[in-house]
Amino acid sequence: MTTALPTHPPTAAAGDQVELALTVELDAESPTALLRVVAALHRRRCRVTEADYRSHRSGCDRLELRLRAPRAHAHCVEAWLSALLEVRHVTARHHAAPDS
Repeated sequence: MTTALPTHPPTAAAGDQVELALTVELDAESPTALLRVVAALHRRRCRVTEADYRSHRSGCDRLELRLRAPRAHAHCVEAWLSALLEVRHVTARHHAAPDS
């Protein structure tokens, strides 16, 4: 039996969000790793705008993400994902510069 993720009201205007680009290395042995990453981001009101998933035989799958995160919590996204058991490593590729 599958359950739907809860929906959240739309996040405030785009100015209240920061664009992030992350590389997430996942445990290839975990069949739920990809789902857990996306669900964690959804729960924290992050919106995935682009994703590229590659499975490797070397024991580590790779997920390239672009997402928008609430500005107040954008600095926490790497730590949130790193805390998941299925995640081996998270690297920020770049993110939008703060408004001046």
